[in-house]
Amino acid sequence: MLIVHVHVHVKPEFVERFRAATIENARQSLSEPGIARFDVLEQASDRTRFVLTEVYRTGVRRRRTKLPLTTRFGAIRSRT
Repeated sequence: MLIVHVHVHVKPEFVERFRAATIENARQSLSEPGIARFDVLEQASDRTRFVLTEVYRTGVRRRRTKLPLTTRFGAIRSRT
């Protein structure tokens, strides 16, 4: 089993769109072979911060091509 945590900081004006797109991505991911779980967590004290948790049944993580959240509308804050 492989567990991947992704910490995301979203620009405030994109939070609603990011949340909706991420939840839809999580739903679709569950139908992919090898995906056991995909959780979307939103920090209660700061609604611009999320943790995405993907759980793979095997130790081999397939390369994901679904990154519409970052490329579609630039929702992710840079690390500057």
